[in-house]
Amino acid sequence: MRVWLSHHKCATQWQCQILIDALTAAGLKGYVYDNFTCRSPSVKDLKDFDMVFIHNPITEDVQEILYHCDKGLHTVRDPRDIITSAYFSHLKTHPDWYPRLKDQRAKLQTISKEDGMISTINFLGGWILDEMYKWDYHQPHITEWHMEDLIEDPFTTFTKILQDLDIQISSNKLKEILETYSFKKLSNGHDRGHEDTNNHYRKGVSGDWKNHFTPKVTDAFERGYGRLIDKMGYGCFQFIQVGSNDGVSQDLIGDKVRGEGWNGILVEPIPTYFEQLKMNYQGHLGLSFEQVAIASDSGYRKIYYVAPEEVEKHGLPEWVKLLGSFSLDHIKKHVGDAVRVDCVSVPCMPLSDLVEKYHVEKLDLLAIDAEGYDFEVLKSLDFNKINPRQIVLEIKHLDQETKAECFAFLKQNGYTIYAQEDGDKNVNACAVRSTCLRKAIATVCNKRFLVGFEVMLKSLVSNNNLKPVDWEIVVLSVDLKERDLRRARTIYPRIKLHNIVFSKYEGIQTTLAKDMPGANGSYLKYEVFSLDDYDQVIFLDSDTVILGDLSLLLDSNCGFGAVHELYIDQFNTGVMVIGKQYLQKRVTDELIQWTRDIGATEHADQDIINMYFSKGIIQYFPIGYNFLKIYHKQCFDRASLAKHIKILHYVIKKPWMLRDYDTPIEQGCHYLERYWWDYQHKLILEEG
Repeated sequence: MRVWLSHHKCATQWQCQILIDALTAAGLKGYVYDNFTCRSPSVKDLKDFDMVFIHNPITEDVQEILYHCDKGLHTVRDPRDIITSAYFSHLKTHPDWYPRLKDQRAKLQTISKEDGMISTINFLGGWILDEMYKWDYHQPHITEWHMEDLIEDPFTTFTKILQDLDIQISSNKLKEILETYSFKKLSNGHDRGHEDTNNHYRKGVSGDWKNHFTPKVTDAFERGYGRLIDKMGYGCFQFIQVGSNDGVSQDLIGDKVRGEGWNGILVEPIPTYFEQLKMNYQGHLGLSFEQVAIASDSGYRKIYYVAPEEVEKHGLPEWVKLLGSFSLDHIKKHVGDAVRVDCVSVPCMPLSDLVEKYHVEKLDLLAIDAEGYDFEVLKSLDFNKINPRQIVLEIKHLDQETKAECFAFLKQNGYTIYAQEDGDKNVNACAVRSTCLRKAIATVCNKRFLVGFEVMLKSLVSNNNLKPVDWEIVVLSVDLKERDLRRARTIYPRIKLHNIVFSKYEGIQTTLAKDMPGANGSYLKYEVFSLDDYDQVIFLDSDTVILGDLSLLLDSNCGFGAVHELYIDQFNTGVMVIGKQYLQKRVTDELIQWTRDIGATEHADQDIINMYFSKGIIQYFPIGYNFLKIYHKQCFDRASLAKHIKILHYVIKKPWMLRDYDTPIEQGCHYLERYWWDYQHKLILEEG
């Protein structure tokens, strides 16, 4: 027996109807009930049904069904969006079948939106939010889904859901069902993103809570359900910044805090700059401000600084305002004796006390700028209680002995360190938890394909905010040397060359050998599965060009993902997302052995890899994430092509290779090569 569970304002009716129609199309039967209005039926009463649909599950009441079901899915939504959606729905459009809802609607119609949002939090608390908090999100036979994924790419996500539930219908039938329940049809004609507060299908987008959560509403939510965000996987980026100054001058994270809605604690001990800090972040939600100095012990200490008017009076550089230190000599070293240095007594606390005060349970970034006191600040954090994902600290004022001790301390606590260089000086050190570093983007390349790789890399970096501390580029090759990657490393610094032992591929025949610089070349892609140092690898063929944001791939945590081809019933192996369970040398060895046993096939490595994963779970990504150039006539006109595709794949003949003829299937594709040549031209211009 299968089971589906979801909650109020999680598009439950939409999900349920799509799955019921799919179930019917597969010749199966379903049973639907709302757990809030009636108790769960016994498992015995459900024996004639193939699937149970449970709206608003009450944890204690559904345990018997969960125990006896074979597989299922549980869909949730960002609780802040649930509250926002519920407010507008309860105010005007939701059927008032529940007596309390009638009273709630009458109340909402007499109070402001801000008070109404807070009232909605309280109204949903006991029967929706509390049940979501009690839910076990780690049940092995229940797959957790976010509603946001379903509405963003319904075909891909429902394809995966139906595969998980073993409900077999054709892709065309699924498309027909999804079209029947499209947002435009359900909303009587308006598009997602267009708001109609008189329509039950009001807006159809995720993240709308940001437009309606005022500081007062945010406080009410965080007091009651702040921890629910992390439990459900919707947590915001959390940071602590020690030495925030005014939040503008040479600030490493200010733009991110403002532009991406980071939540965090900003620490600045000097009163003048602390007031400027608060003013410069005025109106931004999720921020707390502390006028303290971080030290090993609590108490008061004198801190020295140069006032803004003194900086202006002497025409000093802007960075002088950033100087604040327990050491008068440190300040004098930078400004000399002619400049007045002020002193103020400030409260101090260890970093661990700050974490405890704000009940910080997750910390994505700890940024420290403490003018030579940085290591002391770092040591005041109890790493047994919390481990920041990433630490950035200023190291240019540390002597060599202290720097070595600091780095050893970080390594001892499980961090890998990268130094940010400015000329011949190390300014900042970035330390990332070692478990967070194990991601790579890999490609197979040789000397003939090197220019293709360089253009692919240039387009990738141009369209995606790749950070070397997070992603390593791995080049798998039999003939490239380190010197061959010099140009590529000017595009992206963190590139690793992985030399393939070619002898283990000897004896494998390929029908595509004529397109490669030597026999067996196309099968070298198997080597990507042997990258067992990583938790996730995204494979990109070196004959691709990246035209858009790849967040869907970069943020994916699937076991294996790819894009299904249009013309043949296979996924194309030019783009793959590979999870830890398949990153094993054993997989590479098995693929080689399968190839020896099966012999030559029409599509070489692609045929074998498809066979290997035919029994596994595959996450299919939209066609735009591996758009073969030969698709151009079937999918989009020339004017709209670029905005629809993220990865353009130059199968068969390559833009940089001379050719005497085009195969029939390639005819008419030449105009697509301009995207490749645009990035090649940029590389040439940058080289001067």
